[in-house]
Amino acid sequence: MGVSGGAGLLLRLDLARVRGELRRPRAGTLAGVLLPVAVLAAGLLVAGPRLRPHVDGADGAVLLGLWVGGAVGFLAHPLLLRPADDGFLRRLGIAFGALYAHRAARLLAASLGVLLLLMLPFASGGAGLARPLAVGGAAALAAWGAGLLFLARAALPVGRGGRPGLSALIMGPDGALVRAAPLVYAPLYPLVAGAAGAGYVGAAPGVAPLRPLGVAAVGAALAALGERRFARALPRFAPRASEMAFEPPPAKGAAGMAADRGL
Repeated sequence: MGVSGGAGLLLRLDLARVRGELRRPRAGTLAGVLLPVAVLAAGLLVAGPRLRPHVDGADGAVLLGLWVGGAVGFLAHPLLLRPADDGFLRRLGIAFGALYAHRAARLLAASLGVLLLLMLPFASGGAGLARPLAVGGAAALAAWGAGLLFLARAALPVGRGGRPGLSALIMGPDGALVRAAPLVYAPLYPLVAGAAGAGYVGAAPGVAPLRPLGVAAVGAALAALGERRFARALPRFAPRASEMAFEPPPAKGAAGMAADRGL
């Protein structure tokens, strides 16, 4: 299966899953996703005028960029490296490029969702949305590209051994934390990229369309650079289904067949 076909198939399955959850939401979906998002959206609407930064200048734009970039950096790791269906997708023969495109699309959707939530304070006060959307959109796209590239890059040295750097040694005496230090620091890159992209767009008066487009192009270029690093790092984070085992071993009936679950 090609990259585009595999990614398209995975995205269609995602959409079918989302439609199913919206039609008949489970308790976990209600408690873990829908209810927190609804509460956050209500809080942003109520406290909107007191929360929204003044994006008419670079300072307020950078603050909005930090909000967007911080959220994208927080979401990048579980969406890129820790989906629950990793092993099964690899066993089905989904290409690394298709997996990367699929997860990049997931992170992009999450980034735009964060952007829409953070636009609620601007909408609640009757302020115009054109400039906040341009500034926040630039932050989201810059943080998206930086999150994909630098998280994949940070995953490469994890598990390889070697001499840890100074930034890893200051993590403390826990050896596992020291080895994972690159992943610990990786969310700082989308945070900084979001602030830089928003500040660059916010420094121009009004809404200059070329600046957001330039930031979007940089974000897309960063995302494209992350694919090869992701393909090299993924095998350490996604075991093949044949490497999985039952734990504890399954009980067997009289016919010698497994009688319970337990992957």
